[in-house]
Amino acid sequence: MLNVTVINSSNKNGNTHRCVDILINKLANLIEINKEEYFLKKDFNKFCTGCMQCILQSKESCPHYTELSPIIESMLSADVLIFSSPVYVFDVSGSMKAFLDHTAYMWMLHRPEKNMFNKFAVGISSAAGGGIGHTNKTFKMNFLFWGIARYETIGYRVLSNSKDDILNDPKLNKKLEKLSRKIDRWSTNKRKNPKILTRVLFNLVLKMQRGNTWGTVDADYWKNNGWIGGKKPWN
Repeated sequence: MLNVTVINSSNKNGNTHRCVDILINKLANLIEINKEEYFLKKDFNKFCTGCMQCILQSKESCPHYTELSPIIESMLSADVLIFSSPVYVFDVSGSMKAFLDHTAYMWMLHRPEKNMFNKFAVGISSAAGGGIGHTNKTFKMNFLFWGIARYETIGYRVLSNSKDDILNDPKLNKKLEKLSRKIDRWSTNKRKNPKILTRVLFNLVLKMQRGNTWGTVDADYWKNNGWIGGKKPWN
């Protein structure tokens, strides 16, 4: 059983969400999946206030923690994370950016969640024009700083609003078929060591945390996880 959490910034049955559906269906043809899906416009529509309480004190100190926590808990319990966003002015949509802003505390620089180091993440974007590359770069940056083990991005240039045209696009289907097989192979591996770049970043932050005298919350978190003593958050 593969647990999949999907976080969409667009509405259901939009062009980007149709790409998600194709990937989910292809995954389901390879392995049994359990899917939890969120639509940010409905399930989380809060803007980060910049109060810094999640970083300076605890994630529970966030004024939006009640609304945020179900999505975060779903992410932590999932094997695969899928994020989708149409391109808005060459980047992720406002609702997706607002959600990502709320995860600052779990960036590698602060208190990365151990469970994130054994996941596969996918970022999916679509646009009628440009901006796909920059949008996917935003996804990749967050995946990296969360400590995600493996991650991929898919960009789809929408030339038609027809549902059938999108669902039957041969190039899109080929890309998502290849990605679904990669996720399936990854799910059977016993060892899920993260990418080299993730490990390099972890070791750089580790050196910083060993001399951390400015943020006791972060420093204590790294010590309590045993990372200062040499343990790694991955297998």
